[in-house]
Amino acid sequence: MKLRKVNSKTKQGLIDSISKILDVDITEQTRKRETLNGRMIYYALLRDMNHSWASIGRSVGKNHATVINGYRMFEDLVVYDRDLQESFDMVKDEFYQRNNEHPFQFASRVGLEDSAIDLEKQNKKLTLDINELMLERSRYEKYFPILDVLRVHDNVLDRDTLKDVGNKLNHILNGLYNKRH
Repeated sequence: MKLRKVNSKTKQGLIDSISKILDVDITEQTRKRETLNGRMIYYALLRDMNHSWASIGRSVGKNHATVINGYRMFEDLVVYDRDLQESFDMVKDEFYQRNNEHPFQFASRVGLEDSAIDLEKQNKKLTLDINELMLERSRYEKYFPILDVLRVHDNVLDRDTLKDVGNKLNHILNGLYNKRH
């Protein structure tokens, strides 16, 4: 990680983008959720630009431990918080459009290669999962005509009778399946 100082143009550009999109001032001394989200986005974007924890902290008057904690909290929350993810994406787009920059210009070749390798691994895993699901589906395709018959008789049979038939078929089919394997 390079020990680059956050230049004033980048700092002010990010603060302005966050202020414009989220309508908060991240330099304000408060612990309101909106401001904390803005700070976490600030930390994440500067970290993506290969700034050190200490340089990010110095740029907003925080220590490196505060920045690390905020960044880790962001990583945990952004997975589940759709609003935070949308805010991050909007701030990032606004910042890069305002400064005519592209996020890859801050990434190292090794970092990009690592990302590409990770994406290839994810792609292979997803392909294996799809193949497994296709095999599983093919095992049960022979039972689809039975399900079609049940659907036809859905209006004729009452719910309890249909449920009993379904349970018996399930029991029979599970028994057949277990004997084969």
